Amino acid sequence: ALSRSWPPQCQIYVSRHREVLRRLLDGPEFAFADRAAVSSALDSYMRGKAEFSGYLIGAVASVAGATTTFTFDRDLRSNDDFTLLRG
Repeated sequence: ALSRSWPPQCQIYVSRHREVLRRLLDGPEFAFADRAAVSSALDSYMRGKAEFSGYLIGAVASVAGATTTFTFDRDLRSNDDFTLLRG
């Protein structure tokens, strides 16, 4: 979800960024080590407010068997797959 306080031009940029990521994932031009993890991360990114890289790290960890991914990223605190560390 995008913050309502973001200027409209930022919301358009983020929306387009997400669309491009989805097209790259769905197309045959690129190979991914774990397409399911990338897809899961993209889905989380489209619903959440953290950076894509955080969701990708969590998805890869989950595939590897982790029950949680520890993070300092406060934008991931509401996601059940992450445990927020306080620093």
